[in-house]
Amino acid sequence: MGIAVEGEAEPEIPQQTHTAKTIDKAKIDVSHLEPEQQEKANKVIADAKRIVKAVDKLVKKGTGKDLEVVFHPTSQTAEKEIFNALKQEGKSDAEAAQQSKDAVVKGWWSSADGQVHLNLSTVTKETAAHEIGRAHV
Repeated sequence: MGIAVEGEAEPEIPQQTHTAKTIDKAKIDVSHLEPEQQEKANKVIADAKRIVKAVDKLVKKGTGKDLEVVFHPTSQTAEKEIFNALKQEGKSDAEAAQQSKDAVVKGWWSSADGQVHLNLSTVTKETAAHEIGRAHV
C-alpha cells in the first residue's frame, strides 16, 4: 500500500479502460496493492488481455461495440463507476448504492455501456473470465 503523509490523502491512482486494440500495451499499476494481491491482480490482467483478444470479435458482432475492460485500482473507484453504470440502467439511487456495494467485491459487467469492470484490489483468477464472458451474451 502507498504511504500517506499525516494530514494528506494518498494520491488517487486512475482507473484505466482498454479495448482489444490497446490492452496489449497496457501498463496497469498494481504497486499500491499488498504483495499477495499484486500477484493475483497481475495474473488477472494477463488473463484479461488474452480473453479480450479472443472474444472481441464475438462481442463486436453481438453488440456492435468494442469490448472495453475497465481496470479499477481500488474498491472506491470501482464502486463509484458501478454506481454510475447502474444509474444509467435506470436504477434508483438506493438500488444503485446497494448493488454497487455488492458488485464491487470483484467485478461487474454493465449492460448499459457493455463495459467489464474489474476491481484489482479484490479480483480472483476467475473474475476476468466470468465477467468478460457475460459481455458477449
